[in-house]
Amino acid sequence: MSATVSITNLRPGPRPPGMLPGRKTGAHRYARCHAQVIVEGVNRSGPSLRFAMTSSHTTNVLFICNSNAARSLMAEALLNQLAGERFHAYSAGSTPAPDGQPDPRTLKVLQEGGIATEGLRSKSWGEFASASAPSMDLIVTLCDEAAGETCPVWPGRPATAHWSHPDPRALDAQRDPDAFVHAMYAIRRHIDLLVALPDARIEHLVLESEAARIGKS
Repeated sequence: MSATVSITNLRPGPRPPGMLPGRKTGAHRYARCHAQVIVEGVNRSGPSLRFAMTSSHTTNVLFICNSNAARSLMAEALLNQLAGERFHAYSAGSTPAPDGQPDPRTLKVLQEGGIATEGLRSKSWGEFASASAPSMDLIVTLCDEAAGETCPVWPGRPATAHWSHPDPRALDAQRDPDAFVHAMYAIRRHIDLLVALPDARIEHLVLESEAARIGKS
């Protein structure tokens, strides 16, 4: 089925009064976005941006942050759970955690949001720069520092984009007890927009421009 998708009025869903962000009850309602979807000329409104689309090619996406302990791992887990078989996500960093362990707060907010965390680990971007590594279609940097670094030469010359998200582990963010919750919801918004792209917009020649547009939204 061919589809024309129009997304408007994207905003976080309402949080019930008295519900703290990140609590398991109501977490999905708060994380949802409102959108208007037009499929084959039929106007449909709903709270979810998840579409049942099919593609003959699985689009590999690598998310990068310096330490690969919070934001990029959130993006990896979110995309892998929400995208079905259309996308497969990976993550890495220039200076990963020496013990390979994600920040425990990252795992906590993902699990409370119903997102699987099995197998998540902090790893070096060098794992994805070798000829034997999975071929990436899109590289997305999530922190401004990583965007400014000299990255490895990625096999296959993938599309690139930058989505700027503040570090929930930064000293100023630690004053906010819900910093990790807010980071996950902000990244979820960009992931939802990526998943919502129709197959025709995931072709290599347009994927870079679409991913860059998402990062500015």
